[in-house]
Amino acid sequence: SMILDVIEGRSAREGDVLVFLPGTREIRGVRERVQDRAARMGFETVELHGSLSLEDQDRAIKKSHASGALHSKIVLATNIAETSLTIDGIGTVIDSGLARVSRFDAAGFSRLQLSRISLASATQRSGRAGRQGPGISHRLWSKFDESSMSDFEQPEILRTDLTEPLMTLLAQGVRDPESFSWFEKPPTVSLRAALTTLDELGFRNPATGELTTDGREALKLPLPVRPARLVLEAARVGQVRLGSLIAALLTEKDIVLRSSSGADRSGLESDILVRFHKLNDPGARDVDRIAKQVCLRAAEQIERIASGLRLKPSSSANWAKGLSEDEIVLKLVLLGYPDRISRRRREGESQARMIGGKGVRLSQFSSVERSEFFISLDSMEPPPHAPGIKNEVLISLASHIERPWVEQFFSQHLKPTSEIVFDENSRSVLEQSALCLRDLPMTEPRVKRASVDYAHAVLVEACLENWTLWFSSREDIRALEDRVQFLRKAALGTGDGKTEAAVASTDGRAEAAVSSDAGFVGEESEMTLDENFRREFLEEACFGSTKLDEVLGKDLLEIANRHLPSGLSGLLRKEAPEKIEVPSGSQMKINYPEERLPYIEVRIQEIFGWTESPKLAKGRVPLQLHLLGPNYRPVQITSDLASFWKTGYPEVRKELRLR
Repeated sequence: SMILDVIEGRSAREGDVLVFLPGTREIRGVRERVQDRAARMGFETVELHGSLSLEDQDRAIKKSHASGALHSKIVLATNIAETSLTIDGIGTVIDSGLARVSRFDAAGFSRLQLSRISLASATQRSGRAGRQGPGISHRLWSKFDESSMSDFEQPEILRTDLTEPLMTLLAQGVRDPESFSWFEKPPTVSLRAALTTLDELGFRNPATGELTTDGREALKLPLPVRPARLVLEAARVGQVRLGSLIAALLTEKDIVLRSSSGADRSGLESDILVRFHKLNDPGARDVDRIAKQVCLRAAEQIERIASGLRLKPSSSANWAKGLSEDEIVLKLVLLGYPDRISRRRREGESQARMIGGKGVRLSQFSSVERSEFFISLDSMEPPPHAPGIKNEVLISLASHIERPWVEQFFSQHLKPTSEIVFDENSRSVLEQSALCLRDLPMTEPRVKRASVDYAHAVLVEACLENWTLWFSSREDIRALEDRVQFLRKAALGTGDGKTEAAVASTDGRAEAAVSSDAGFVGEESEMTLDENFRREFLEEACFGSTKLDEVLGKDLLEIANRHLPSGLSGLLRKEAPEKIEVPSGSQMKINYPEERLPYIEVRIQEIFGWTESPKLAKGRVPLQLHLLGPNYRPVQITSDLASFWKTGYPEVRKELRLR
């Protein structure tokens, strides 16, 4: 609507209109909605983005001198028009304030993410309207939105895959990229992860830090490192054309038009095979014809270069002999993406675990429905408010593999491993043994009860993580925590410089005011059951056990008391005791509720002999008495016993006699 408002009544001398949109999907959607009405007003609607041919880009950039009805243009562009190109004749800019930016996610996938542009980009875009004369810029965001925009874009090297720049550095003889003088040094963890990937793909010799022969050959290909590995392996088995087509499908714009109905359900169990078949089928449905042509042209270019590569022969170069084309495709994908091997967590579920421990989930657009093992090839942004995928990567492209193939190609990397884990179902520590590729189990784990020595540390950590659920919910530990909390509040209380006792209100609530001379100076730091206390307590409580129920069956309060800070143990005993002896000789439990005075429940006749309410916390907080009749029914609540004997007790005694 903004575009149509701007061009309505506009004359040709006011120039063309440049509209910045996040991506091609938004561009095509806007074009469909405005081009007919724009044409009636004398404006041609054109697109400008990186996937267009040079001819179509030139058409958008150059000023039209046609004398026909369409004498002005509306250019719908991505951020390619922000700095890279000068567009003739622009008089007005309409800026959505959004862009799709390539970012490297936690699982190692590069993905275009919808983001707010920076203030610097906004200024650059506005300047497009004034390059060749006076111009106007319309910004489609508020001042409030602008306050959350960054000053500048994050440098690309800090947010993208580092394998390609590292390949270039290694080719120049840089053996230690971590000590290289970067203009913007990427995080060390990203550098090391990228170097590990190059080592696993066989492109770098980890001992010398130099590129291998395969690494130097891979640099000749116009491809990222993983598709390059795939093409090299295809060339070794005489399948250059096939490998080039698969590499193009993996790196160019997706040729399949996604529908709301989800994935292709042909049973191929590979999104790459689905696309490979559609690429070779002239009558295939749901295909982006332009993207298909771009993909075929890219495959031809890759094939021309790959045909001239000089590769060392491999001992396993005959693995493709006798296989169908589909099987070769599936194995090539495995050879190119060994660090993306994933295993489904449970049969029938979409969740899986990828090498490296990252959780992934197959999207509704993936054709992989039954495979236990698959390669996670590409990710997508999850739908807004999608349930259950907050900490998982949503996989849009995947491809079936089989465990024997992993054993065939990567047997040297398979190692038996044992893992000690806490099992929630049995509430015990178990030892799981399996054959693993790095950290991914390739076989069903053999499970047995862990030995006491190995179980101890794991059980302690599990108890720490679930302290509130398993320990604070117990009456004995909760009571101890309440006493410590009460003492700490009393010690940190503030007053007017005088010693003040807490005074209970009619509903039993109270506020304890404690002056600076309360006598707790220097002791406050000990009045907490912090993680150090919890860890020391659990170290003893878990000793000799492998099951949670064994721990919970011990006398935990006695253990906890042994690990209290030395000063706190004495303070609790004197100033916040667990029980108090009343004149009758009974031991009454003291309750320490949060935000209320501590109290006991006691029959009146048992406190005969007390003239005043007992005091806690070095005499600063009175003990509230919930007085009961001989029949244990409540009759009065007081924190001022002296006043009760004078004014309250005579009335209570009369009432009790009447009963």
